[in-house]
Amino acid sequence: MAAIDQMPTAYRDPDDAAGGTMPTGHFTRTTQDGELLSRARHARDVGERWAERLRGTVRENPLAAMASAFAVGALMVRLRGRD
Repeated sequence: MAAIDQMPTAYRDPDDAAGGTMPTGHFTRTTQDGELLSRARHARDVGERWAERLRGTVRENPLAAMASAFAVGALMVRLRGRD
């Protein structure tokens, strides 16, 4: 702890340097981070719902799912061959 006491005050605590107040941009950055996290959670939830619906469809119609997968694969190979 003695080493910390010998450090210049600028390195101790950023809030002390600002007089105990938070920088102005801190609230904005925190709000933006919260919105970003909220959007990420929403996107993850939507993706999970789609994946669950797709799993249900595949379980109900496995033959149609295989045929669709084959058709999409064949289409991708055909489009890739047009380089």
